[in-house]
Amino acid sequence: MAGLQAVKNARQEAFCQFVAAGRLPPAAAREAGYAEKGVYSTCTRLLSRPYIQQRIKSLLQARLEAAGVTKDHVVARVAHLAFADLGQFATWDEAGNVTVRASEDMTAHERAAIKTLRVTRVDRVNKQGEVTSTRTDVIIEPVNTQPWMLLLGRMLNIVESEHADSADAIRELAAAMMERRAQLQDGDRSRPRLLGTG
Repeated sequence: MAGLQAVKNARQEAFCQFVAAGRLPPAAAREAGYAEKGVYSTCTRLLSRPYIQQRIKSLLQARLEAAGVTKDHVVARVAHLAFADLGQFATWDEAGNVTVRASEDMTAHERAAIKTLRVTRVDRVNKQGEVTSTRTDVIIEPVNTQPWMLLLGRMLNIVESEHADSADAIRELAAAMMERRAQLQDGDRSRPRLLGTG
C-alpha cells in the first residue's frame, strides 16, 4: 500500500509479528513489551493504525505464500462452504429415517463444512429388558468459517466489502481467535485452526 509509513519501533514490529503468528492481540502486546495496564486499549490503538494493519497483512501474506496457499485454494474453500448442502452429508426419507454418509465417502471440503455431527441412539426397552424400538437423533451443524475466510479473502484481494476495512478484518480475526482459544481451553478441538495459530 503506497504512502503508508513503516512501523515506528521494535515494539510495534514485534506486536505485528506476534499477531501474524497467531497470538491474540493482548498476548501479542504483552510479549512485545507493552504494559499490562491498559493492554486492551493499546491493542485497539495499534490495530486502528493503517500502517500496523498493513504490516500484519504483509506478514500474513508471506506466511500464506510460504505455505503454498493461493487465491485458488481460498476460492475453492469458500465456494464449497458457501454452497454446502445438507444432502451432501446425510439422506433421509419420509418416515424420518436418516442415513449419515461415512466420513471416508466425503471430500475434505465436505468434512471441513461440518462443525458438529452428533448421533444419539435411544432404545425403548420393555419390562422384560427387550428393545422394542430404537430412535436415532442426528444433529449436523455446519462450521462457521466466515471470519477466517473473510480475512483470507481480503488479504488476497478477492473478497471486498463496501462496509468494512482492514481494521474490521483484523478485529474479526482477533474475535475469532479469542473464541477459538476459549474452545481449546474447554477441550473443544473439533474445529480446524487457522494457518499460523500454533
